[in-house]
Amino acid sequence: MSTSQRMTFATLREANIVRLPRFKNKKGLPAHSKPDGSDWALSTWCNAVLGELGELANLIKKVERGDLTLDEAREAAARNAPTLRPISIFWPSGSASISARP
Repeated sequence: MSTSQRMTFATLREANIVRLPRFKNKKGLPAHSKPDGSDWALSTWCNAVLGELGELANLIKKVERGDLTLDEAREAAARNAPTLRPISIFWPSGSASISARP
């Protein structure tokens, strides 16, 4: 990966601020009252991240017990990519792909 292709935290933050107005609660109202998301407590952000990780963990569990093929899990993960991708910046380089156990 070239330096120009690497995502910085500043680039990620800018992209996420642009996306924030798209997020709505169950009533269809904006999930954030401030345009930069600063109205959410750290615990709220943590719960959001853990919820996304839980969805990924559920896919991995289904692959390991044989309910989904690896390709099916990848397709499901790709549908969630807009929310899972920001989390991937914390994964070591080259380990962001899902693979089945031998």
